[in-house]
Amino acid sequence: MIGKDTFNTLIERAKKFKYSSINYINFDDCKSAELLKDSDNLILILDKSKSPARLYFAANEFKPLINIIAGISGKLRLHFVPREFAADIKSIGFVEWAEFLDFWNTGLTKTASHFDSQNDIKYLDEDEIEGASAVSKRCELQSRGFESVQTDCFLAWLRDGAVIVHKKDSVMTGVHKTV
Repeated sequence: MIGKDTFNTLIERAKKFKYSSINYINFDDCKSAELLKDSDNLILILDKSKSPARLYFAANEFKPLINIIAGISGKLRLHFVPREFAADIKSIGFVEWAEFLDFWNTGLTKTASHFDSQNDIKYLDEDEIEGASAVSKRCELQSRGFESVQTDCFLAWLRDGAVIVHKKDSVMTGVHKTV
């Protein structure tokens, strides 16, 4: 199992790699995982506690990563495969599960223009993080491969900026991270 300190070190190191799915996970995603490889050219984390097992990586070259993946038995889910390697990854038995593009809201001006007044815009408070995570969990896998967001991500997002919430009759029904 990977400890929190080791995980934090891996996250920092993964930022320097050309290809990485590690940059998009948090400790809760892989606290039951094992570190398969940790080198200057590759970090590989395997979590068999989920079904299918999740494989998280950071690599400077993708082709050698494919060779290693080909030797791992069982069903695996691999996120953030660069388009140019999709055929290679399919050749070792993977199927494309979901594809989506993120179109980030780069400012609140356009979003705010859809509200009747500024009073309609509500921001997530720190005491609402559990509720926001629960809303996210209910949406898991319903839209283009979306997986839920853990509470620690919402807390980090609050530190970085704001999260807009939608409420209907005082019940949180949606969340949106602003950039």
